[in-house]
Amino acid sequence: MRAKFENCWSTGVIECPTPKRFVMKLNGKTSRSCSEIHSFLNCWSMRCVVVIGPRLEPKRTISPAESSFRNTIQLIWPRCALVPNGATLQTGIGAIPSTIVGLLADGPGGDYGIHSEMFTTGLMRLHQSGKVTNAHKGQYGGISITTFAAGTPELYEWLDGNEVVAFLPVDVVNAPEVIARNETMITLNGAITVDLHGQVVADTIGGRQFSGIGGHEDFIAPSGLSLDDRSLICLPATAVVAATAVSRIVHELPVGSIVTTPRHQLDLVVTEHGVAHLRGRSVRERAVALAEIADSQFRDQLLALAATV
Repeated sequence: MRAKFENCWSTGVIECPTPKRFVMKLNGKTSRSCSEIHSFLNCWSMRCVVVIGPRLEPKRTISPAESSFRNTIQLIWPRCALVPNGATLQTGIGAIPSTIVGLLADGPGGDYGIHSEMFTTGLMRLHQSGKVTNAHKGQYGGISITTFAAGTPELYEWLDGNEVVAFLPVDVVNAPEVIARNETMITLNGAITVDLHGQVVADTIGGRQFSGIGGHEDFIAPSGLSLDDRSLICLPATAVVAATAVSRIVHELPVGSIVTTPRHQLDLVVTEHGVAHLRGRSVRERAVALAEIADSQFRDQLLALAATV
């Protein structure tokens, strides 16, 4: 154990404010960050160290709606011009943000920076495509910044000992003032449902917890602090419930829904049918813009309802 952690005694060791209560889980098969930006915990300050077994391999099935989104968004994305060269990127959890990053990896742009709570397989692909330089962020030059990683086994192998990715504490990575210091910050996050007011549900289904809130609001809110920063909420226009297609753009959230991100923080909402620009628009204009990117089988009804907002 001592040999494993001896490098943790270099500069950058994180002080534990309450070491008597601090418990660490150790898994020897997880990736180890070796960036020049050190962020380590001294294992000798731990109250208890628990060694756990091998990492579970991620297994996830892509839904038909997500597959449709992937196929269609490729047709409209080049016309959107939402992510300029040299932008600093954040991506949230889910297949949809990873799809967008994949389009960036295959597209003509580049010179991107990374500042993201979560590091995904899509961001790895972006690195591998040569599109990431971290040269224009304004902070942490040359290094991609993150707090945790989730993706394929290939991602974990790529991250292990990789000096171009630094894992920093979440109170640094997700701090609004730190996020806002990045130049041209573009955030890419998913959602389960968005109503015509722009309220986003991203972590619950039918009022029951589905995932965590994470940095959803942390990364969406700062986009309003600069005209160069943008936040994208990306979702398929429909979902299939009990073998029936339902719209993810809805007039009103169902009773019992729990809002993840409030309406006043939204900027851009993207479905396979287009982009709704919400920043600076009136309540009714925002409702109409959201209805226009709904699936065609629900669009007319939503447009009629939007006119009454």
